[in-house]
Amino acid sequence: MRMYLDTETTDYYHFELGWDHPRQPACAQVAAVLETDGGKIVAAVSAVLRQDRWTTRADRVRIDPRITELCGITDQLVDSCGQPPQSVYNMLRRMWSSSTMMVGHNIPFDVGIISRMAMDLGEPQPVLPEIYCTMVESRQLVGIPGRQGGLKNPKLAEAYHWATGKRMQGAHDALADVYGCRHVYRAIQRAGGRPEG
Repeated sequence: MRMYLDTETTDYYHFELGWDHPRQPACAQVAAVLETDGGKIVAAVSAVLRQDRWTTRADRVRIDPRITELCGITDQLVDSCGQPPQSVYNMLRRMWSSSTMMVGHNIPFDVGIISRMAMDLGEPQPVLPEIYCTMVESRQLVGIPGRQGGLKNPKLAEAYHWATGKRMQGAHDALADVYGCRHVYRAIQRAGGRPEG
């Protein structure tokens, strides 16, 4: 089985720092879909997370206004509709424990956020399945020239357009991104890209 994953954070991520650095943001939204090798969805989760329920963070985490502009997640939404991070994490853990591969667009980023989520909950670091990055695996197929030569890593919306011929709707919502990534993964497989396993 495959698990597709996407995360959104409370602030911009500091790529120059490790995922466990104190300045890194918390997970604000997470979505995942678990499907069989034949493509049947057997589990799905999408949740905005409460920011006052982290075990190892002393204060409630606020949503940066730039994230609100990008993703539409507000402090008010978090407070009124946010789900307990521990409950959501437990669901995710059951999903990745059933999967042989975790797929995402820039999946190393999402794996870092899941690792950070575990740390913020006082959980041991997760043992995750093999990862498959649609951003890297679609680079040659999408074929967008880079500014300094070679090919650039396509944004999810660019890879989605290559995969479907359509404009992606709702980008930067974790669930929309998961389903977009799922389309890209399938297009890579149809094009003869690196298979699962």
